[in-house]
Amino acid sequence: MNTRTCSGYPLKWHDFVVVFIYLGLLWNLVNHTVKLPDEKHKKYVKKLTPIVNLIKGGSRLSCKDAMSINWMLSHISFTIPHSRAYLANLSSFIAQFNAYPRSHVRFMA
Repeated sequence: MNTRTCSGYPLKWHDFVVVFIYLGLLWNLVNHTVKLPDEKHKKYVKKLTPIVNLIKGGSRLSCKDAMSINWMLSHISFTIPHSRAYLANLSSFIAQFNAYPRSHVRFMA
């Protein structure tokens, strides 16, 4: 990072780069691409695996887990725009928790 002064106030800037992480996504200005960084991909897979196994086993899903999944998939959908269509069903599922407060609802795929 470089620093200069202007009217006695320090100005900071970074040298221009074409590949950088911003908002948790890896941006490549040359290739015009946006992707999830490998570290974040591994983190999301690690977090989702037990939840998916729970659902496959026929167990119920908590509102907290459903909202966490919704947040992660919403974040990922910035890189895969056509995946946004699937978020509506998950949002509808989360809305069921308002009808049955403090409960666990079974997810029906």
